[in-house]
Amino acid sequence: MKILKRYLSIILIIIIISIIFSGCVEKKEDINTINQNNRYLMYDIGSLPEDLSKTDMDVLRVRDIERVLFQGLVYEKENSKDGIGYALAKSCDISKDGLVYTFALKDNIKWNDGSPITAQDFVDFFKDILSQDYDSVYRYELKCIYGVSDFIDHNKDFSAVAITAPKDNILQIRLNYPSPHFLQLLTQPMYGLRKIDSNIINWKKNYKYIKYSGAFFIKNIEGNGNILLNKNKNYVFKSDVKSNQIVLTTNKNGSAYSLADFETYNNLDIFLNPPSTEVDRLKSKGEAAIFPKLSVKGLFFNFNSNTAVSNYNFRKAVQLSMDRNELIDNVVGDYGEALTSYLPREMNSSPIDNSKVDNYNKSEALKYFKESNYNKNNVIRFVYVDNDTNKKVCENIIKMINYTISNEGSNSDTGAIGNVKFQLKGYSLKDINEVIKNNNYDMYLGDYNINYNNIMSFLEIWKSNSPYNIYGFKDIAYDDLIYTGNVAEDLNKKYEVYNKCIEELKNRIPVIPLYSKNTIACSKTSVQSLNLNEFGNVLIEKLQEK
Repeated sequence: MKILKRYLSIILIIIIISIIFSGCVEKKEDINTINQNNRYLMYDIGSLPEDLSKTDMDVLRVRDIERVLFQGLVYEKENSKDGIGYALAKSCDISKDGLVYTFALKDNIKWNDGSPITAQDFVDFFKDILSQDYDSVYRYELKCIYGVSDFIDHNKDFSAVAITAPKDNILQIRLNYPSPHFLQLLTQPMYGLRKIDSNIINWKKNYKYIKYSGAFFIKNIEGNGNILLNKNKNYVFKSDVKSNQIVLTTNKNGSAYSLADFETYNNLDIFLNPPSTEVDRLKSKGEAAIFPKLSVKGLFFNFNSNTAVSNYNFRKAVQLSMDRNELIDNVVGDYGEALTSYLPREMNSSPIDNSKVDNYNKSEALKYFKESNYNKNNVIRFVYVDNDTNKKVCENIIKMINYTISNEGSNSDTGAIGNVKFQLKGYSLKDINEVIKNNNYDMYLGDYNINYNNIMSFLEIWKSNSPYNIYGFKDIAYDDLIYTGNVAEDLNKKYEVYNKCIEELKNRIPVIPLYSKNTIACSKTSVQSLNLNEFGNVLIEKLQEK
């Protein structure tokens, strides 16, 4: 009996200890468990950046998370007269000479923690992104601001930069020359307000200590990388945010795995770009929609190459060999539309009247081939980001080129010159940048993106000092034209010069546009208001369940 009492006493003590500790220790549920109890929409965003302080990289999905966590002064407002909507700013007064931009901030704007957002926060933000010592897009684009060049060259400190906060609610920026596209430039998600510090650099670890200015803040990051977003109750447009929580999953294995999670395991509500073989089936079920975007698939030439691609006649012959409709029909399908212009269809290009490039012309292509310096000993290194669609596009391009110059493809009176030899190789997204940087290629199948809806977003790519121009294209005449257009005060004069810029590109052919790209978004029929903007970003703040 004593022994039984002793055992019961021990059991009782264990129970009491368990109760005490269960009350003191917080249980941490992972997102999958949470989602079983509270239904959240789950969007497969793919890979994410390691550092949220350097988000000037040209990656669409990075902009997805950036634009919902951080809000800027202005945003791109579709279907408006000037394409500009005011976000943290309520207005912008532009001086008569077009040099001084005075932003008045909205009343009572706050970070997610309730602390006020002031004009000085923007001054600090611009100072911090310009202080980062790397060849950033920030530094390149903001050189139009007075004093920025001297600051990044370490000639003067930031007090010489014309970005000031004369009042808590007034931000003033002075430019070097009138820039009609300056507000559009600031609409890019990378100019969303944030504090640049160690927390945002190590955001996956320190997300709880970051101040957020956008529609959501990060509530939790799971061990597998899944991210729980909570609605920011202090967001300037909080009434437009449709869901209180959204889960971002980070599947890095490709669209086939995302499709399995979507259909077989029901672990996903939204994902992008399914395998091309599945698009028609998903469309027929009402689970896929096509969204055009301001992005172009193009054929880039290495201007540092010693092979035939350095010859204008060869590049022109390749351009005239491209049957874009055949590419769409044979490979691309719903993922693109044939394009014979430098500018995507969705772009506002009304002031530019000569952006068209020459289309497929077999006989003319052969004439240019015969005038080029190509010889049979040349091997053209043709590279691409390794995926099935890119590989097939490249294979079709090679086929079209060699068909054009073969006996079958040529007119009998011009004759054939033999096949062009290609070395075709795919690389990972990470490795392709090194290949291009080290000039280990001659032709590259890649993309160029329009980051704000203005002709300058395209023209700036090809300046000699542009961080986007990684293909060795150097043209002093082109650089001079851009400068002349930038400093011209008369708008008509600007566009006259910009048309000349397009003409210069036609005369040099650094890139051949092939097709404007589409994003195919897949969602459960229970998802309401799935939409993408013209840049291909998912409007996460609009997502909700029916």
